[in-house]
Amino acid sequence: QDIEIRDRGFHGIALRDLSLPNDVLILSVQRKGHMVVTHGYTRLRLGDIVTIVGSAESLEELALKFEV
Repeated sequence: QDIEIRDRGFHGIALRDLSLPNDVLILSVQRKGHMVVTHGYTRLRLGDIVTIVGSAESLEELALKFEV
């Protein structure tokens, strides 16, 4: 599932600080049309598109958290 970061509350937060469910994995971050090589210290920016995988339940939870 792709989630676009639109909430200013997530701008500047490092991936490692997101408190994601245990069964969720961030596959990629796309920024301004380019793939970003990510690590735990990668900070989100408004407009980033984050690709995640996980259980349907966890993805629904994250969709609400990120207000997709």
